[in-house]
Amino acid sequence: MKNLLFYIAFIFTGLIQAQMYHDFPIDSVYEDRILMIDFQTEDYYGTLNIQNSIIEKFAFGGYIDEDNKNRTSHKLTQNNRLGGETYTQLNFYDYKTKLFKKERLGYYLGIGYRNYVNGNIPQDLFNLAMYGNEPYLGENMNLNNTRAQNLAYWKLNIGLYDKKYKSGANISFLYGNRFFKGELLNGDFYANDEVVNLKANGQVSFSDGSKSGLGAFNGWGLSVDFNWNIPIKWFKSKAIIQIKGENIGFLSWNKNTTTYRVDSTYSFIGFNVNDLINGNSALNGNVDWMDSLNIQESKGRVMTWIPARITIAKVIDELSDRKLQSTFGVRMITTKDYFPQVFAGIYYRPVNWFAFCATVRYGGFDSFDGGLRLDFIAKDIFAVTLSTSSIYGTFSNKGYGRSVNLGIRGIIR
Repeated sequence: MKNLLFYIAFIFTGLIQAQMYHDFPIDSVYEDRILMIDFQTEDYYGTLNIQNSIIEKFAFGGYIDEDNKNRTSHKLTQNNRLGGETYTQLNFYDYKTKLFKKERLGYYLGIGYRNYVNGNIPQDLFNLAMYGNEPYLGENMNLNNTRAQNLAYWKLNIGLYDKKYKSGANISFLYGNRFFKGELLNGDFYANDEVVNLKANGQVSFSDGSKSGLGAFNGWGLSVDFNWNIPIKWFKSKAIIQIKGENIGFLSWNKNTTTYRVDSTYSFIGFNVNDLINGNSALNGNVDWMDSLNIQESKGRVMTWIPARITIAKVIDELSDRKLQSTFGVRMITTKDYFPQVFAGIYYRPVNWFAFCATVRYGGFDSFDGGLRLDFIAKDIFAVTLSTSSIYGTFSNKGYGRSVNLGIRGIIR
């Protein structure tokens, strides 16, 4: 059980929610452009009830004091969602080509890498991992809805876009790198000095462990992305409403994918429960655990849907001559562990070369936090964006997640 928490925490700390909204402005002058290069990276994780100090100790080691354990345990419930993502994308937008002889219709090519994780840690699982079994002898421990998922894949995309309004869509070939998905739908753990009772109903699947590294090929898939920018009247000026869908697709993992299914009740008399929790010699005796726990192992292809991200928002028009603009919207990721997120903010551009945006948000993998975005602009040919959607969490171990985002955009004429 400690190993499960360690696995989840280790992935999360490699994902340092960049949900400060950054996208293209409406471009009224594009005829003299040849190429635009756009690089985006967002790294984040968020947790509902487990502070950064706990997550990072699990991942990198260190002493977790009793006060920290007790404080966290008291906050936990049966549902303690957590999740995050590392996302890097490089796109090349061709402005010179007129597809189908349409002046405004262009194409773009891109390559990216995504490492996505989500899960849920019930309170009783956390307590068993932190305190061991001794304080809970004679008690029934509820492990229902324990789950973890990790998808890592490369993304090669080709798409079409409107050069003026930047609406567009693409199709992507996905190169599956790594996969893990486990869920315990129903689970109970009971122990006293003489007996251990385990009840479990769930399954775990994972990709071929013999292939590792960023170049490992363990599956393939397809996905589509789209964004629709809609200019509207906004009081006495104009605004842009964007409807955006990302990562709508699937991954098919190869025939070497392993799946374990369990549906069992198991009782065993004659050893201390510490042996079970700590993985000591009691697990290495003559008991056939696979049969006793009714665990069925299989190998074969497994298909998974990718968590899609849907956003509807009033976005910032970076080419507007207004110094002050508002932004707000709602976002959803199609996973059990993501609560629909709402966000709102103010964007201020005091001078031509600099702007900043401050936001507040509620929902996601964590709950409430603030964000900050800084834009550095060199006329209309080069821009750099730095942002975080978790100001408190990024700079404090008492926060519930971290977030860093970098964007670089350049134009060749």
